[in-house]
Amino acid sequence: MQTLGNPSLLAMPLVGFMASSRTAALSVLPVLHWATDVAKQTDVVVMSTFRSPLERSVLKFLLRGKCGIAYVLSRGMFARVPLALRSAVEEGRMVLISLEAPSVVRPSRPSCLRANRFIVSRCQRLVAASITEQSSLHALLRSASVPLTLL
Repeated sequence: MQTLGNPSLLAMPLVGFMASSRTAALSVLPVLHWATDVAKQTDVVVMSTFRSPLERSVLKFLLRGKCGIAYVLSRGMFARVPLALRSAVEEGRMVLISLEAPSVVRPSRPSCLRANRFIVSRCQRLVAASITEQSSLHALLRSASVPLTLL
């Protein structure tokens, strides 16, 4: 595991957020409302891969807030922190985590599954949106042993 940013965030209460790549329209408003509320909290860290469109929307809200952010990459560590993330990393509000070798520059299905399993194994609570039985996240979330909120 390779980290960049503030690894002490991983000792705080972690809330995992996952959303299917295909988002149901009715899920968007409740998720954005949740993101707005959690972004105001300073005593929680939201952990996600931020890969799906809805997860990326949540990241935008979190970056404007005060909560901690744990960004689990499905690829090797960034050579340079993307501009949109830089201020959160510099403020100590974000940790970037890579479980992959530095040579892995593109996410693959196995690396995405590894990242999602990591999130489920580390978080004390999970929040998920637009998860259908056809979603690859469905079985993973069903096997989770922590509280799960479906939005």
